[in-house]
This record gives sequence, structure tokens and C-alpha cells, in this order.
Amino acid sequence: MTMTPTRALEKRHFRYSLSIGWFCTDVPVPARFDRARQLGFRAVEMFWPGEPAEELRRAQRRSGVDVALVNMFEGDYAAGDRGFACDPARRETWREALDRALDLATDLSCRRVNVLTGDVPRGRTRAEAQDCVLENLDWAAPRATDRGVTLLIEPLNHLTHPHYLCQRTSDVLAILDELDRAGVALQYDLFHAQCSEGNLIGTLRQSLPRIGHVQLADVPTRSAPGTGEINFGNVLGELAELGYEGFVGLEYDPSQVEDPFAWLPFPERSRIPRLSGSLSPSTAPA
Repeated sequence: MTMTPTRALEKRHFRYSLSIGWFCTDVPVPARFDRARQLGFRAVEMFWPGEPAEELRRAQRRSGVDVALVNMFEGDYAAGDRGFACDPARRETWREALDRALDLATDLSCRRVNVLTGDVPRGRTRAEAQDCVLENLDWAAPRATDRGVTLLIEPLNHLTHPHYLCQRTSDVLAILDELDRAGVALQYDLFHAQCSEGNLIGTLRQSLPRIGHVQLADVPTRSAPGTGEINFGNVLGELAELGYEGFVGLEYDPSQVEDPFAWLPFPERSRIPRLSGSLSPSTAPA
């Protein structure tokens, strides 16, 4: 498994973050901060945790890693929930969960919260579901900006999430256009984007100012770069050429390969590039 780097990657401004929802899962969440640091990473991202915020904060500070992203509570995962921001029947529950996510992000000095929209509820139209998302985000955006947090909306691909509200980049951009509020941005996951629409480099060029976070995994097996069809040397090189200054999160299944980090040399995992200029809230490292 190899990835041929482009010259641009030598001058990248983005940082790498390790998803401790996918990696280091043989130990409890608080212990994963130290484990990530041992693997060479200076930043992590995480699913919604079950542990108290104080315990997580102690573990994070002890390890010295930044938290790049927190996924807010997505509901009953085993029952199929992938967020529920688009469900009018759960509006108050969603808003309570959003406030908890902002509290946790503040505790962990994290500036990004991933808000999954969820599947279109049974008995509701797609338009009704989108209206609910817009109402929730209109309520949530000022609360997030007051905390210095950007809310991220992530498309999930139509192959594995056929009922999900936002399946393509254009679905999220339409919401951002109609919402027209600061503090809400696109979370661009290369795996989901390649499955649903391809044209990764073209989309990055067109959408970069609206992207608040990037994640990666190869297609089709959601494994490490170099195991599938995406040319990560070109895609990450383009991100570097475009001057992206946020995080690129490693969010893939590490169990399918002998060395899930073979594509990323140890020194590169922790390198914090010198940033080229001032950052917007959606791209500033935590």
C-alpha cells in the first residue's frame, strides 16, 4: 500500500486528525487520547462519547492532543439513526442534544461539531425534512458562534444511506445557501463523496471556501488510502495547492490492512504546518 505524494504536499497547510471512533477501540475513549499521541498524532476527532466531560478533558490535557471535531449525539445508532436534525417530531430533543454538544466542545477546546441531518422520517416529505433542518440550524447557529464553534453538515452516500436527507455536496450547499448564516459549513468526506458523485478535485476547487472539515477513506471498502480507487496523492495535493488550512481526519476501518498508516510517514502525522494567514472559524485548528 503506497501513496505517491505530490510536491504540493510538502507545503501543506492542513493538519491530520485521527478518528478515535474508528481507531484505538480496544481501549476506553479516555485512553485513546494517549494512544493517538503514541501513534504520532497531535489531533483527534471523536464520536459522541459516553464518558463524563471532566474525564475526557483530563485525558485530553494529559495527552496534549487537540480535539479537531466532535460528532453530536446521533440518536439510536443500532436502530438506524444517523442524526435526527430533520425530524420535526424530535425537534426539542435535538436542540437539547445540540446544547450538550456545544458544552462538550467548549470543555475540550474544540471548534467543530458535526451535525448529521438523519434520514427523512417516515410519513414526511424531503421538503418537510429540509425545512426542519433549516429551522434547527437557524436556532443553533448563533448559539454555536457565541461559543466559537462551527456546525458542520456532512453528506452521507446514497449507496449505504439511501434515505439520508443530504447525500451529495449540492444537498448541503443548498441548505447553506438558504440558511445564509455564519458558523455553518460543509463537512467533506472523500469516501462518501466518491461513492455518491466522484469529481473530488473539481468539487474541492468549487467548494473550498465553504468546507469546514475534510475526512478521508478509500473506496470501495472504506479502508486506508492506497487500498482502493482514490488517488490520494492528487486529491490531498490539490488541497495543499488550494491552501486549505483546516484538518483532514482519518476516518476509516484500520482492520483490513496490516499497517493502516503505511501511507502516512510518522513525522507527517504530527507536523503542524505554518499557516499562511488569518483563519476563519470554520478552518482554524483547535
